[in-house]
Amino acid sequence: MRALLVQLAKKLLQVDNPLQKWGLAVAARRGRNKACVAVARKLCVAIWHLLQGHPIGALEPVERLKTKLGKLATELGLREIKSQGYENKTTFIEKKLYILQSYP
Repeated sequence: MRALLVQLAKKLLQVDNPLQKWGLAVAARRGRNKACVAVARKLCVAIWHLLQGHPIGALEPVERLKTKLGKLATELGLREIKSQGYENKTTFIEKKLYILQSYP
């Protein structure tokens, strides 16, 4: 399991993601190997919290979710939204946001 986390951490340091910026800053201060282990530890802690059923701190703020749902609703169009059983764009956003927030 440990080797898998380290391999994943090495890959995360190569692709654009939220941990990459942090990991590269650690690599600049401490070296690439220590940064890789630090990212692996962050992943391990995140998995542990997930398995314990704790809320995920990495979820997006509500306002950003509303913006993204609004863009999705615009892309879908009113006809598609109504065919899915929603009265209008606002109802679509509110109900989808409720569903997203109800996940543990």
